[in-house]
Amino acid sequence: MENSKFVVRLRKLRRMNDLTQGQMADKLHISRSTYTGYELGNINPPSNKITQIAKFFNVSPGYLMGWDEFDKGVNTPEFQKQLRESAKLSEEELNNEISKDIEAMRINKEEEARSMQEELTRKDERDIKKKLDATLKELESSDGLMFDGEALDDETKDLLHMAIESALITAKVKAKEKFTPKKYKKED
Repeated sequence: MENSKFVVRLRKLRRMNDLTQGQMADKLHISRSTYTGYELGNINPPSNKITQIAKFFNVSPGYLMGWDEFDKGVNTPEFQKQLRESAKLSEEELNNEISKDIEAMRINKEEEARSMQEELTRKDERDIKKKLDATLKELESSDGLMFDGEALDDETKDLLHMAIESALITAKVKAKEKFTPKKYKKED
């Protein structure tokens, strides 16, 4: 599945409602592994499940899929303030929770990258490393990496590095799937 906004929003909504992946799977009447596939972006949920998830979280399917940026106040400062108050978290505690989410996403991405890398040859890995190094060098050689007028901190640079690397690995794996002739494909 190519919809990373769906993956991020699904995980975010589940965590905001203090639900486990198993609990979500039960509510959707699917296996936990299928639900985990939704959150990792490995399984594309059918439209009836997208609708069911959106109704459960009281958001629009458009918001859930990433087509709409806002839905019923989600992602607004007022909503985040309400979330902090309802969870009785200080801003520092909320930032810690966000950091935990980022770390969990980092671990998921690393696991996903490892599974994809098993499909890559050493040459593929060298090509990806060259492209990654060239891209990062080009980004750093410009007026510096900035977001919203401020220089990126080391953690954000690491996240950017991981995102670019993950995108390059995914692109290479997808290209191999698409352009490898059938006679050279391995049978499962």
